[in-house]
Amino acid sequence: MNRFRTFMIVLAVLAIGHAAHTTTTQRWVIDTAQEMLEGRGDNVEVTSDGLLRVVAGWAEGPSFDEPVVMAAAPTPDGGLIVGTGHPARLYEVQGGSSQLLAEVPSEQITALLIEPGGSLLVAAVAPAVLYRWDGVNLSTAG
Repeated sequence: MNRFRTFMIVLAVLAIGHAAHTTTTQRWVIDTAQEMLEGRGDNVEVTSDGLLRVVAGWAEGPSFDEPVVMAAAPTPDGGLIVGTGHPARLYEVQGGSSQLLAEVPSEQITALLIEPGGSLLVAAVAPAVLYRWDGVNLSTAG
């Protein structure tokens, strides 16, 4: 029985070692902003721990001219406000359609928050500014 147990332990160690060699991490390097803008990230998201994950349903919604949706906030009526990367723009999304709300004078929108009164806080970078969208006008919050 002792030989069988030893054999099974050795077999398990070999199987784990083989599985470790079959899993690889791939990396790529992008040196310029132009190379970054040439890439696409269709139907994937980057999780908080840096992993790529397939996102079901993005292909069913509206398409945007901007390469990346960077931030989103749900509206009380079931819609979605989204902020994009370069150029930074705010859109309202209802079902499969979108409406441009505002052009934001920054490189990208990084976060959105709908305040209890209905105004929208828009965090942007390059330059780093906090804006407030009141449904009509975009102004600096402060």
